[in-house]
Amino acid sequence: KAYWTELKDISQDEVLADIVKNCMLDEADFFERISSDVYKQKLRANTEELVERGGFGSPTIFSIRKICILAMIALSLSNTN
Repeated sequence: KAYWTELKDISQDEVLADIVKNCMLDEADFFERISSDVYKQKLRANTEELVERGGFGSPTIFSIRKICILAMIALSLSNTN
């Protein structure tokens, strides 16, 4: 929602901190995890798999031989309050 609806720059730590707080997550734990090598390696592996399978952008969901790009659809469905 912050990125797609509110057009916030989620590459900025301050923006992520607000999102983390709104989700009631532990801010220190969140930033520790996303800066860890384990998470960075997993992101690299997921990105490489995405490219190998012909995907682009995020989020992308692969389904039986089809690529479904959901970004705006998923957000509009979740924003029906």
